[in-house]
Amino acid sequence: IWYPTYNTCIGAHRSSHQHPTSNFITGADDMFRPTEYTQVSVPCPNMEAIGNFKDSVVPQTKDQAIEARAKQGVCHVCGVTKTHKKKTFFMEPLTVDGCCFEGWCLDCFTMEDILKNPKVKARMKKRKKKNSSLTGSLAGSTISSVAAKTFGTSTTGSEAHYRDTPPLTEVSTVGSNDSILSGIPRTFTVFSTSPTRPQRQIYRQSLSKSIVAKHDVEQLILDMKNQIESSAFQASCCYDLASLDEDLSDSDLLTNAVEAILTAMKIHLEDEKVQRNGCLALHTFTISGDYASAMSSRSDMCSSSSEGEHSNINTGNCNLLESRGVVDAMVSAMKKHESSVVVNRKGMGVLRSIAYVKGTFPREFVNEDTIETISKAMWSHDESATIQENGCFLLQRFVLSLGDPSQVETVANHGVGAIINSMNYHLPRESVQCSAFMALQTLLPYPKVRQQVLREAGFGTILSSLFEHLKSVAMAEVACATLANLVTGVGDEDLENCLLDEADIEGITDVMKLHRKSRSVQMHATRVLESAVRSSLNSLKQSRTVRFVLKYAADNYPANCQDSCLIILSAISGM
Repeated sequence: IWYPTYNTCIGAHRSSHQHPTSNFITGADDMFRPTEYTQVSVPCPNMEAIGNFKDSVVPQTKDQAIEARAKQGVCHVCGVTKTHKKKTFFMEPLTVDGCCFEGWCLDCFTMEDILKNPKVKARMKKRKKKNSSLTGSLAGSTISSVAAKTFGTSTTGSEAHYRDTPPLTEVSTVGSNDSILSGIPRTFTVFSTSPTRPQRQIYRQSLSKSIVAKHDVEQLILDMKNQIESSAFQASCCYDLASLDEDLSDSDLLTNAVEAILTAMKIHLEDEKVQRNGCLALHTFTISGDYASAMSSRSDMCSSSSEGEHSNINTGNCNLLESRGVVDAMVSAMKKHESSVVVNRKGMGVLRSIAYVKGTFPREFVNEDTIETISKAMWSHDESATIQENGCFLLQRFVLSLGDPSQVETVANHGVGAIINSMNYHLPRESVQCSAFMALQTLLPYPKVRQQVLREAGFGTILSSLFEHLKSVAMAEVACATLANLVTGVGDEDLENCLLDEADIEGITDVMKLHRKSRSVQMHATRVLESAVRSSLNSLKQSRTVRFVLKYAADNYPANCQDSCLIILSAISGM
C-alpha cells in the first residue's frame, strides 16, 4: 500500500515496475542529491513515525499512486522530483541539472538508461536537427567569453581554483548547437560568492570535462591536506578528481591523489557526500579513457559480457589501489552508508575492477563481515541492476578465494537468497542473469548449497531466466548447465523442489530444438530431463515433442547424450 504525503512516498521504495515508455529497469546514480527515502512498514502502530495525515486520506494502490504522480508532474518512482510541466493539452518534460533530464528523475534513473529510451532519443535528435539549422556563432562566442571570465583572474589561498568565480554572470545559449554545448543548459549562472548547493550544482555541471582537467591536480591535493577537517571541502575536491578528463599517467601523482581521497574518507566516514564522491573518484581511476565509451562497448551476450565489462579497466591503477588499502575503505563506506545507492554502486564497482585484475581476494579479506556487507547492499538496492550484477560477480570471486567448504557455506548463507532475488527482480536484464549464473556455478559443487538453492525456489527462477532469454545460445548454455548441476544427486526429500510440469518440459524441448547445434545445450538439457524421470514422469509421458528431441540428441551427440536419452525413453515407454 502506498500513502501520499506532502514530501515523499510512505511505503516500500523498492519497486519492480517500469515506466510505460521505458525498456529498462529503475536505478539511481546522482552525485549531488541525497538518496534518502522514508520507509515505514504498513500497517504501522506508531502513526507519528509516518507523518501527519488528513482525516480524508485514503490508501492508494501502486497504480493509483503512479497515475496521481503523472498528473502532478513528479517522478513516478520517488514522487518528489518535479519532472514535467503542465501545459494546456500535455505535460512537457523538464530538464533541470542534477534533478531531471528529459522528464526522467536523476535520483531514480541513470543517464545511461535514460539515453537508451526511444522517446528521449527522438526528442534529442529532433532538437539537434532544429538547432543545427541555426547559426552557431553565438555558441562559440558564449563559451569562450564564459571561460575567459571564469578563469581569467587568479585568486590566492586554498580556494584559489575554479571554485572561486567572478561576479554573477548569466549567459543565454538559446539557438546554440548541441554538438558544441554538450551537457550545458540553455541558461546557466556563474556565482561570485560561496554558492548554495543547487547553485553550485548548476555551475559544476555547466563546465565541460576538458576545462576541469586543466585544474592543477597537485595544488588540489595540497589543499585537501591543508583543509582536512572540512568535510564539504573534501567532498568537493573528491568530485574534482573524479571529473578529470584524462587518466593520471604520473604514478606518483596518482598515488598522492589516492592517499588524499582515502584520508578524507577515513576521517569523514560519517559524511555521506565525502564517501560518495570518494568512491566515485576511485571508481574513475579504475577505468581507462572515457567511461561512457566503456559502457557502450559492453556486450549483452553472456559468453562475452565479462570481456565487454572489463575491456576498459586500468590494470595498473587497480593494482595500485589494492596495494593502498582501497578494498577495506570501500567496504567500510558501504557498511556505514547502506542506504546510499551511489556509495554502494561505485564502491562495488571499484571492488569488481580490483577482483577482475587480481583474480581473487586475500583470504583474510573474505570474512563474514565483508560477505554480509555485499549481500545487504544487494537486498537494500535490488532496484539497481548494476549493484546486483556487481554483487553476484563479487560473491563468485569470494567463493574462488576460499578453499574451505565451511567458509563457502558462509557465502551461500548470505548470498544465495540475494542472487536468486536479483534474478527475479531483473529477469529481462541479461547481464544480471549471466553474473548470477556464474555465481551459482561456483557454489553448486557443494551438496549443502544445492539443497539451499532448491529450497529457496532457485530451480524455478533458473527456468524462468532460461525461457526469458530463449533465443540467446550463450544464455541457454549457461542456464542448462546450471540446471544440470543443480539436480545432480538430488535427494528424495528435495524432489518436490525441482518438479517440471508440461509447460516446463515443452520449454526445455523448445530450447533444444532452437539450439540443436550446441553440444552443451543438448548434453545438459537431457540431464535435466533425466532428473524429471524421478520427479515428473507423467509430464514427460504427456509431452508431444520430447521423443523427437531426445532421438535427435542421441543420434547427433552419442558420446554426451545417448545414455541419458535411453534412460528417459525407456521410462516413457514403461520398460
